[in-house]
Amino acid sequence: MAALDAALQELLRSDKEQSTVALSTVQKIVNNILSHQDEPKYRRLRAENRAIKEKVLGVVGGGALLQALGFTAQGDELVLPMESSSVKLLQVRRAPRDPEILTRRP
Repeated sequence: MAALDAALQELLRSDKEQSTVALSTVQKIVNNILSHQDEPKYRRLRAENRAIKEKVLGVVGGGALLQALGFTAQGDELVLPMESSSVKLLQVRRAPRDPEILTRRP
């Protein structure tokens, strides 16, 4: 989970507006995966998709976050294997969008 925490922190340290949009977009992707766990189409992202490219991959930490979740490049797609950890997905789904909350730990 250290890689996932580091990726979230990296993302949330970048431009606040961009990082909020990026995290929100990744959370929507994660929600779709969790809602349709047996459907592979929700685990595939076209890397050239305009929204993915601009809202996630174009933001510092966005690509690292997808990679920390387990997405891997396969041709022109980013694919999350079926055996990937649901725990990581749940962690990102619950991640706060404020970097101060994320980095403040007791």
